[in-house]
Amino acid sequence: MSPVEPDTHTYPFLLKAVAKLTAVREGEKIHSISIRNGFESLVFVLNSLVHMYAACGHADCAHKMFDLMVDRDLSAWNYVINGFALNGMPSEALTLFREMGFGGCPAIWVHHGEFVVCLC
Repeated sequence: MSPVEPDTHTYPFLLKAVAKLTAVREGEKIHSISIRNGFESLVFVLNSLVHMYAACGHADCAHKMFDLMVDRDLSAWNYVINGFALNGMPSEALTLFREMGFGGCPAIWVHHGEFVVCLC
């Protein structure tokens, strides 16, 4: 049996599972493999990395992944804002929320849940 190589769809599914388990070490390994295989710069892989790091309590790493993104979509903004809010960094979450309108994504589009978490 020959080995099966991961493709562009493999990483988001793996990173989602890692995020659910809050298994950051495994996530870091998957991140390294995605770099080695040339998939790290793809938007949906970067979104998954932002989500994974935020869910694992590493809002700083999530923000670094977010900063690497050239084209930030709504998911990226929501993941990083939620990551700050859930990791006890409401000021950073609100700052990013304010910046949303300047980053090509209207702030009105942020998920209501992320904004409510920021206020708590």
